[in-house]
Amino acid sequence: MRKFYWIGLTFLLALTYQANAQSGFSFTCARDTIVPICGGSCFVLKAKIPDIHATSSTNGYVVNPLTGGTDGCFRPYIDPSIPGNPTSITLDDRYSDPITLGFPFSFYGNSYSQLVASGNGYLSFDISEANQFSHWSQSAGNVPNTGYDAALAMGVFHDIDPSVTTSPNRRIKYDIIGSAPHRQFILSFYKIPLFGSACNSLIENTHQIVLYEGLNIIEVFVYSVEQCPSWNQGRKMIGLQSFDKSKGIMAPGRTSTGPAWGSINMNESWRFVPIDGPTLYRGVELYDLAGNLVSTGDTTRLSPSSFEVSFPNVCPTGTTTYIVRSRYENPNQPGTFVFANDTVRAIVQNSLDATASTIAAGCANNNIGTASITPSGAPGPFEYSLDNGATWQTSNTFNAPAGTYTVLIREIGSTTCTLTYSVTIPLDPSAIVGTYAVNNILCNGASNGSINVSSTGGSGTYEYSIDGGTTYQATGIFSNLAPGTYNIRVRDNLGCFRDTTVNITEPTALAATSVSTNATCTQLGDIEVTANGATPGYTYSIDGTTFQNSNVFNVNNGSYSIIVQDANGCRTNIQQVVNLTNDLTLQTRTDTTICLGASIVLNTSSTANGYSWTGQGLDNNSIANPTAAPATPGVYTYQVTGTLGQCTATDDVVITVEQSVVIEAGQDVSIIKGETVQFNATATGADTYTWTSNPNDPSLTATNILNPAATPDVTTTYTLVAVNNQGGCRATDQFTITVIPYCIKVNNAFTPNGDGINDFWLCYDSYDCLKNVSVNVFNRYGSKVFESKDYRNNWDGRYKGKSLPDATYYAVIEFTLVSGKKVTVKTDLTILR
Repeated sequence: MRKFYWIGLTFLLALTYQANAQSGFSFTCARDTIVPICGGSCFVLKAKIPDIHATSSTNGYVVNPLTGGTDGCFRPYIDPSIPGNPTSITLDDRYSDPITLGFPFSFYGNSYSQLVASGNGYLSFDISEANQFSHWSQSAGNVPNTGYDAALAMGVFHDIDPSVTTSPNRRIKYDIIGSAPHRQFILSFYKIPLFGSACNSLIENTHQIVLYEGLNIIEVFVYSVEQCPSWNQGRKMIGLQSFDKSKGIMAPGRTSTGPAWGSINMNESWRFVPIDGPTLYRGVELYDLAGNLVSTGDTTRLSPSSFEVSFPNVCPTGTTTYIVRSRYENPNQPGTFVFANDTVRAIVQNSLDATASTIAAGCANNNIGTASITPSGAPGPFEYSLDNGATWQTSNTFNAPAGTYTVLIREIGSTTCTLTYSVTIPLDPSAIVGTYAVNNILCNGASNGSINVSSTGGSGTYEYSIDGGTTYQATGIFSNLAPGTYNIRVRDNLGCFRDTTVNITEPTALAATSVSTNATCTQLGDIEVTANGATPGYTYSIDGTTFQNSNVFNVNNGSYSIIVQDANGCRTNIQQVVNLTNDLTLQTRTDTTICLGASIVLNTSSTANGYSWTGQGLDNNSIANPTAAPATPGVYTYQVTGTLGQCTATDDVVITVEQSVVIEAGQDVSIIKGETVQFNATATGADTYTWTSNPNDPSLTATNILNPAATPDVTTTYTLVAVNNQGGCRATDQFTITVIPYCIKVNNAFTPNGDGINDFWLCYDSYDCLKNVSVNVFNRYGSKVFESKDYRNNWDGRYKGKSLPDATYYAVIEFTLVSGKKVTVKTDLTILR
């Protein structure tokens, strides 16, 4: 717990817990206190800190609640539900394996470095109990008591059963947080079921035991414990017992034999502080968040376990955060310190207040009342403003007609000690009271405002003036008024009057602007109107008759007049042109010359979605790329019209048809190698000729005339290309000259002796170059001994079936070549056997 006191001026202090394990512990919880600040900026901050002692074997500890009261809060250091270091407890009523603390801990004057955890919500520093039975019954009553084990910290000791599976997330674990010398050992019991079949469904039992390094403090945090009176009388206990079982202490109301207690989300905590040994306190200072020393504390003992600390001359200039840093000697390392850091936030708050006394406005004081303001909460002096700070006065009295006024109050010389105060000057019940019905001007520039005044109070009949009493009329109706301020006076028959200022207003002028988006061939454009001024609630018309709420019109291209009307029916007119973005493109092919008999595709590039062609010889006049095939030579014009939505476009192409070229290269021929062929080609409609040969024939007499000659060595194909130079028409044809090797070779002897060698007379190598061979053979007497009209190298020297004698004969051979040429050979022929 922490308490604060103020000397002279005070502050709103918001204390917030800040635990930083590396720099120290924290012992206090947050508390808000509202106090005034006007008149000064310094105060004395007083706080309460614990006086912590070394442990001894005498009485040992004092216990204090951390929750409850104005200063209490529930602030565990770690979530018991998250995994930590598991204990070995899986059975009911058992101690764990020994657990190493990680730092020495003094308990009732004895130092320990290990402990064992019990499955029944407590721990023992007697590690000889490891894995042994741990007490569940509390029939022995309160501690100290030999009926319980030695060196116990109970938080909460009751009969729970970690072996029961009704709580699937149950956990008994420990955590060691912080760094030396500010470590804390935390033993957590999370959602452990109560023992017994009647109690196993009560699973919310969650609590923690915390041990402080160095300071040897023990804290117990109770999240939830449930009651089951049918077992063990529902007993529970929070407390400590020494090793020798002669000393013990319990939290008030949390004894074994006291009334039953426990609930879900009870969120209470207790702190057991060593009390008997020598004090460990060594000093306390106040720092700002930058680490600057603000003040050194003076202590006054409040009790054997606490000090009151005073920090004089604390002077925040605004909301400021401070650290109260208390030092305690570390009994484990004499000469070193353990620190406690607690955060204090001083919130400077204005506490100025005021009251007012008033005198009603009435006929007796010319309808001017009085308000007198009396500030409090600051020593002053003060000044006052009735016009929102434009002017100030030191007098606290204002004279004004009946009404409610806002008064600004400030302490002279201060920018923070201020107050905005509302005061009402009442109207004398006997005074004239006017009610003013105002009809403001609806449209800017008009003069149709009106004021209708109704009066009560006063005496007799009333007269009404709109010019402050210069002229009067019998009725309170004023019509056809221009915008402006009017001084309305109502006067009764005693001469008493009431003056009121009434404003006739007019709206700002209705104005409008517009922007347009172009229409396209297939899409509407739009006009977007922006209106301002006048009375919002605009409607829009593009035809002068129908109005719409939307400020966007979707239209074709063109000029438009738009009317904008406000909520009062005031109008303005604007003009807007919507242009056309023609996104139709159309381009057909370039003008082209073709030959008669050819066709041509009229390729067209366009965004159109419809086409119409004119011209002769089209295969389809409604597609983008028709084929044209004119029937006669001439010049033909084709026109295409493309459509896309509202857009059309045309383009022309001229096709010139030239007379076609007709050629005949000639008939294929066969020659005997060495013969010359005169070409016999024909052509009509051509201007130029080009001959090529494959393979290339160097014997070709010309390549650019119609009929050259050639003497090829091998079979060759000749290609003629004839071109009409004017129209570019051309024709191609070819013929082949087959070259046959010369095959005539007449032998002048042969030996028809039947040995298979030279048995027949040969007169040619092959028959390829021949059409026919005619042979006549004569002896020396001129007699014909052999004749053949179709000789095939088959005469064996016989005449009339008999072999001719060896001799020399005379032969005449007539060859008919494949080319039709005849060749006659005459030779001697010897038969030798």
